[in-house]
Amino acid sequence: MASQTIQELLAGDTDILTFYSEADNLWEQIWADKLSENEEGLAQLLTDYQTVFEDRCGGKTLGREVMAYSGYGYLYSANQGFENDHQARRLRQAFPSSTCSLEVKAAALKAADVYHLA
Repeated sequence: MASQTIQELLAGDTDILTFYSEADNLWEQIWADKLSENEEGLAQLLTDYQTVFEDRCGGKTLGREVMAYSGYGYLYSANQGFENDHQARRLRQAFPSSTCSLEVKAAALKAADVYHLA
């Protein structure tokens, strides 16, 4: 569960909306990169972008959570589910293959479960 995100929302911190909006922009960049077309390249992009998420999405702890949950959220539609199931599964496989922090990998695993990709 996205506990840091929920705590920020309950505290009335409107910056959380900005962080997730910024995360959406970062995922746009990640998926536009040709490296994202395969698991190995995507894993490298995840590794490279972790510090960017931390810097732009609320700091180290919150940024790591935002990175994981927004990655799946970017690909998911409430009306249609995952429009590209292959892309969602590639993301599911790339997180553990990356050299992202254990916190990112743990959050990504939980997020995948929330989106029924586990």
